[in-house]
Amino acid sequence: MGLRQSLVFALETEGFVVESFVNLRAAKVSMETVACAVIDARVLKAEEDVWLSLGRLRRKIVLLTTGITSYADRGAAAELSTPFNGDELIELLDHLPSP
Repeated sequence: MGLRQSLVFALETEGFVVESFVNLRAAKVSMETVACAVIDARVLKAEEDVWLSLGRLRRKIVLLTTGITSYADRGAAAELSTPFNGDELIELLDHLPSP
């Protein structure tokens, strides 16, 4: 099971409603209505144009990072470095400020 599938399972188990997308471009339409999005920071390089177009919506995003590179200047609501456990992600989502 890949990271995306594992996250979907873990979040659904905790009662979160989850939509999963293979890339940021596909998720962009849903970004208007979701409470937040969990995005692997590796997609930012490949989809920089989509990231930039999200503007104010970036405040609803939690970036999963390797911890080697900081994305603090990217406008995301929070970062979570891998490896992490499910409890850390749930705790972060539960305390994410409203956009």
